[in-house]
Amino acid sequence: MGKYFLMLKIAILALCSLSLLAQAPKRLVGTVVSADAASRTLSIKADDGTEAKVKVADTAKVSQIPAGETSLQNAKPAEFSAVNAGDRVLASGLLTDGTMNATLIVLMSKTDIAKKQQQEQMLWATKGVTGIVTAVDKDANTVTINSRGADGVKPIKVGLSEKASVKRYAEGSIKFADAINSSINDIDVNDQVRALGTKSEDGLSYRADQLVSGAFRNMAVTVKSVDVANGVIEVIDLDTKKPVTVKVGKDTNVKKLAEMAATMMAMSINGGFAGMGGGRPGAAPGAGGPPAGMGMRPQQGAGAPAAAGTAAPGGRPAGGPPAAAGGPPAGMGGGMPGGMGGMRRPGGDMMGMAIDRSPAIQISELKKDDPLILSVSKTKEPNKVVAITILAGVEPILATPANGSRASQLGTWNLDGGAGMMGGGGGGGAQ
Repeated sequence: MGKYFLMLKIAILALCSLSLLAQAPKRLVGTVVSADAASRTLSIKADDGTEAKVKVADTAKVSQIPAGETSLQNAKPAEFSAVNAGDRVLASGLLTDGTMNATLIVLMSKTDIAKKQQQEQMLWATKGVTGIVTAVDKDANTVTINSRGADGVKPIKVGLSEKASVKRYAEGSIKFADAINSSINDIDVNDQVRALGTKSEDGLSYRADQLVSGAFRNMAVTVKSVDVANGVIEVIDLDTKKPVTVKVGKDTNVKKLAEMAATMMAMSINGGFAGMGGGRPGAAPGAGGPPAGMGMRPQQGAGAPAAAGTAAPGGRPAGGPPAAAGGPPAGMGGGMPGGMGGMRRPGGDMMGMAIDRSPAIQISELKKDDPLILSVSKTKEPNKVVAITILAGVEPILATPANGSRASQLGTWNLDGGAGMMGGGGGGGAQ
């Protein structure tokens, strides 16, 4: 009898433990979709993509922290009425029938996030370096990149400061929020790197406090076929002459340049003038225009790989407040969260503006043999990539024969963006 009584007691204790676990407060971090001050309810899109309803108790503690904070120590009391759609929040409370009854709300306003993003993007634009990796020295913990500046392309050896943050984009992702902790050992030749830190006086070396890498690639291609239903484009790489399968997702930025915009970009990239009439890839350059080197040269550096979204780069510390938006500005795809800027240059120059103002198109509008410029994230399969940006109407740009590979000619467009790869989100009329 004593044996069965002991077993019953253990079972009761186990059930009590499960009940306590079920009643443990849950945490939710995400972006506010809607806020109703009268009913004290929130609709929150969590960072995992799910949407949850949150009922905020009258006695709930509501605090606000500055964008970029990772600790609650600097939180200040706030009113529930201060919470608006687009704000980042952390909510904590018990779940009942799918609704969280929150006793804690930590707020990070979208206005503060936008200001923080602008400050960080300016910092990356003025102090950062970007380039394609030409060498990796794992013993010395350095990488050498070819970085494009006002005086052309030159090699820079990038090392790490003592407490440097090193991240890498997840395969197939253009969102900085998806980036994982990394090291120099994860970087390969031909990867793209953006770093923020201090440049040496001679400009030949750089000490990075923050470094982000990604297996991104720029391609000049022609369309072989378009599968609209499955979001797949088969293309021919103009460098290798081999077929490549391009996956087009909801975050892919698909644009078509006007002829004048493409001509101006051709001047900037090629240092000369590719005739107004456009032309097929590989055709002879057009006559006229300013001499080589007098066109608008791409400027060095806006933010790091990724997005004009509102996602917070770097995620959040375990148990901490919602992540702050920021990080290096985005590249050819990406909208930080704001929309996917794509190939944006620092300072809102003509190249970036031309792309931003170009209309979004559907992949169904692409035809066989259309020339395209792509920014893609490589996968483990060499002939399969994920599209970040697809740019049509590029005949004038590709009309001038490339000096070397097209990837080299196009530089690091996907890392020179303005608002976003590093923040995630966005959308571009891909499907």
